[in-house]
Amino acid sequence: LASLAGAALLLAWAATDRLWLFYLVWGAIGVAQAGALAEPAYAVVVANARDARRAITGMTFITGFTGTIFLPLGGALIEALGWRGALVTLAALQVVPGLITAVLLRGTRPGLTGAAEGSSGPLRRALRRRAFWALALCFCVHAFLQTGIIFHLIPLLQERGLPPASVLLVVAMHGPCQVASRAALFALGKRAGPLPVGLAATASLPLAMLALGLAGDGLAALFGFALLWGVANGMMLIIRATGVAEFLGAEGYGQISGALATATVLPRTAAPLAVALIWEGAGGYAPVPWLFAALGVVGVAAFAVAASDRPGPIR
Repeated sequence: LASLAGAALLLAWAATDRLWLFYLVWGAIGVAQAGALAEPAYAVVVANARDARRAITGMTFITGFTGTIFLPLGGALIEALGWRGALVTLAALQVVPGLITAVLLRGTRPGLTGAAEGSSGPLRRALRRRAFWALALCFCVHAFLQTGIIFHLIPLLQERGLPPASVLLVVAMHGPCQVASRAALFALGKRAGPLPVGLAATASLPLAMLALGLAGDGLAALFGFALLWGVANGMMLIIRATGVAEFLGAEGYGQISGALATATVLPRTAAPLAVALIWEGAGGYAPVPWLFAALGVVGVAAFAVAASDRPGPIR
């Protein structure tokens, strides 16, 4: 339903000619995204797949190419059809996965289990676990760092005097590194347990920020930052998807993962403004990588706490 609603909302956006209507449609698109993107998909996979971790890793490997495909496609459609025509075309494309999903998911089990104890039973039990709050903190740190860097990396590199071509090269490296890390996890399968993967992912973030802080305008060091940042993001998505089931159990996965995703909304939306205020107060981006590195260490510690509260040995 959310996927098909997204197609209808893209058509509504194409017909919009008032600013207030644009805001209304854009807000509704956000609601549709919440029901059509990663979190609900992972809930369905955990409830139905034989090897949820491998299935989710395969999914994220494919979706890692989303920006690579749709950014140039969107630009080409706008060039050929105008922005309204581009939206109509994208709406037509959006209908296809919506219909395929409706057909393929018939007969699957929902991702919200534990109905016999009441719909909130699994979530209530999770809220009493130290692992839940530690994972929430870890995911919040990652969300803050991810959006903070995404929105400010280009002006940060420009501030260091890098030419536009070098700036774009550093930024573009993130996607391939992210996909490469997911491909490696997919190839390793069950040999890549959640504990070593989670520690590698969370530790890569502060290391990436340290590399960014020390790099100056040196391209080699900046490539090291892009590599670590891409690997961290690529693996963290897997941990966000599978860590809930590994540390808190598969029962009520949809509820619990939804609660954890909700916790990341504020840091994700606050990060761009917070970094902008730091930039304004400091007169530049110099302190940002070091502050981010310190936050990244908090994320590593939080994941370690979550791992220590696991119900049994991690495979």
